[in-house]
Amino acid sequence: MRLIRILGVAILMAQSALLFAQTGTLTLDQAVQFALERNMSIAQAQNNVEAAQSGVLAATGNYLPTLSANAGWTRSQNDRPGSAPVYINGVPVQSGSSGRTVANNYNAGLAVDYTIFNGLSREGQSTRASSAAVSAEETSARTRQSVVFQVQSGYLNVLRNEQLVKVNEENLKRDRQQLDRITESNRVGALSIADVYRQQSQVASDELALITAQNNYDKSKADLLALVGLNVNDDYKVADATISIQITKEELDSTAAMYKDFNTLSQRAISARPDYLSATEQVTSTEAGVRVARSGYFPSISAFAGYGVSSPELETVTAAAAQK
Repeated sequence: MRLIRILGVAILMAQSALLFAQTGTLTLDQAVQFALERNMSIAQAQNNVEAAQSGVLAATGNYLPTLSANAGWTRSQNDRPGSAPVYINGVPVQSGSSGRTVANNYNAGLAVDYTIFNGLSREGQSTRASSAAVSAEETSARTRQSVVFQVQSGYLNVLRNEQLVKVNEENLKRDRQQLDRITESNRVGALSIADVYRQQSQVASDELALITAQNNYDKSKADLLALVGLNVNDDYKVADATISIQITKEELDSTAAMYKDFNTLSQRAISARPDYLSATEQVTSTEAGVRVARSGYFPSISAFAGYGVSSPELETVTAAAAQK
């Protein structure tokens, strides 16, 4: 399943990259899609979900019996040295011969252990694991929401800074034209040299403002690319024709009317925000942990059954094991 998921993500990333190459621009929807696929915070949150789900599986295993099997083989060897010869009429006679005794022993066993009651510890562990898994899922959902919000904010900030660059370019262009007129007026004697210096100072201030706006635009663009997981050294065009640059008064009034009821917004946030739901599940998980700790004060009841066989012949042990 994990391999299939990885292959699916790789295919989606390839399709997104192909779509990006075909359009030549980074739209808001593409930026959000890239972030959902490549952002490290989202990947880490998803890994935490999988780890919490494995905890649920481990807690479920506490309700199952424990089955164990063992097998062994022992070998003993005893070397018996011969006794010294006895001479009869000068002829040596061996009174005892040397020898070696070898004994093999084969054994096998099977045991089943089941916990009937352990002070509600396994029930508490199951509740704690389930709540932790739900909390991890809600945290993952909130992480995705936060990343999407950051991408949207960063994308709009790039568009805003781009407009500020254009505004500063227009200001600089206008003040340079004004400087040319003032310089010509000073040449014919209509204006003083102080007016020329004053306008030159204004042009220099506009140039500084333009450099600052350009730097802010480049930085916000690099921050957006890093957030969505793209290479900041590559040149991307950030543009989306579906985003309205001008906001009308009717749009502002309708938005204000939609979110004017604070109590309704609060209740909606409490019932729908994943971070609040995650915190609630964490409380439940912690309370279950307290029950697990209290279970140590209660007795435990378990059942055990086992079967074993031992023989100096391997065939006897295997036959007995096959019969069982």
